[in-house]
This record gives sequence, structure tokens and C-alpha cells, in this order.
Amino acid sequence: VYWSTGQFVLGAISGTIAVSVFAVAIQLQMMYMQFSTAISTVFLPKVTGMIVAGDDDKEISDLFIRTGRIQFIVMSLILSGFIVFGKQFITLWAGEEYIEAYTICVLFFVSLIIPLIQNLGITILQAKNQMRFRSLLYLAIAAVALILQIVFAKKWGGIGCAIAISGALLLGQGLIMNIYYAKVQKIDIAIFWKEILRMAILPASLTGVSLLVMSYVEIDAWSKLVLYICVFCLVYIPLFWKISMNDAERVLFTSP
Repeated sequence: VYWSTGQFVLGAISGTIAVSVFAVAIQLQMMYMQFSTAISTVFLPKVTGMIVAGDDDKEISDLFIRTGRIQFIVMSLILSGFIVFGKQFITLWAGEEYIEAYTICVLFFVSLIIPLIQNLGITILQAKNQMRFRSLLYLAIAAVALILQIVFAKKWGGIGCAIAISGALLLGQGLIMNIYYAKVQKIDIAIFWKEILRMAILPASLTGVSLLVMSYVEIDAWSKLVLYICVFCLVYIPLFWKISMNDAERVLFTSP
């Protein structure tokens, strides 16, 4: 709903060009989200079985943390890669006139990383039949986001809409839902974030260094873009494997 209202607001305030740029960002955002949801949906039978069997909150919390770590392994690579190469990708794919979509996408991607590595929480709520709070919260977030989009779009166009949506997501799906998971669902959110922040040190560092290097590089062809992405992955993946992943995750990725 955030994305469709953004296009509506921009159409009314900023015109068709802003809507087109925003639409490109939405396409990329939808692809980004699919990587995470593909992982979490696999766990619904397992979570439902745990709840029916009467497993305690700690076992469910441990699964939440383990799954969040696995999702972060995938999502951090995509996020880091897009921050480093997204501008060149959009220029080659859609044209320089759509370059603002890069900033919009980065705002979306960063704000979505929290719910996307925690979307097993949705599965837990579904299994417990306790979706009421989340549904009401998301309705409130959508209303707040719409109001902010109208205000910010008048000042900053598509980027203003993205700021409004990102801010609402960070407040609702980030802060408020994390408090709810900790206080009501008894998930150890403190340990979750301790684990994730430790894993995030390497991606953040490599992203910063790569941005600095790429500021001296001109990419004007798909072949160059693919080459630099491959080089980035060849550096990123082995370091992440060695530094950020634990033994259980290495076994998970190397087993059939």
C-alpha cells in the first residue's frame, strides 16, 4: 500500500516523470523483498508444529534469531551490492534520467532490511493466530506514511515520498514491532540485534571501501558492470564466510 499511494501522491503533485522514476524504484524494491520472503515461507510448517507441540518461547526465539541470521546473509549481499553498483545499474538499464531512482531505492532497501530479516515473526504470529496487533499497526503506518508523503512530496518530489515511507517503516516495522516481539512474544530481540550487528560490520566496511574505489571508476557498459560485480563478490563472499558466518550456517550452505 505504501508504494501505490506514493505513485498516486506523486501523480497529483509532481507529474508523470516523477511517477515513472518512482515506478522503477518500486520494481527493484519488489525484487529485493522476494529474496527474503522466499526464505521465511519455508518455515511456516515448522513454526506451526513447534507451537502445537507446546515448545517454549526460548526455542521459538532461537529459531527467530537463526532464521534472521540466514536472511541477513542473503539480504546484506544484495543491499551492499546495490549501494555500490545500483547507480550504474539504473543508468545502464533505464537511462540517466532515472538516476533519482537510486536514492529512492537505497532509502527503501535500508528501511526494509529490518522487517525482511524478521519476517519469520509474521509466520510466528500466523501460527499463534495473533495477527491483530500487526494488522492495526500497519494500518496506522500506512496512514502516517500517506500524510508525510503529501507533505514531503511537495518539497522533494519522489525522494520526499521515499523518505516518508522509509521513516514510517523504520518507526512501525522497526521500532514498534521489535518492542512488541520482545515484550509480548518473548523473543530475545537484544540478542537478535547483537548477532546481526556483529555480522553487519564486514558488509558495512566493504561497502564503504568499495564506494570509495568506485568513485574513481567509470562504468559505461554492461560488461564492465558485470566484471566489477564479480570482483566485488569474489572479495565479499569469502570474507563474509570466514568472518560473519558461524559453523552451523557454513554447514547449511554446503550441505545438499
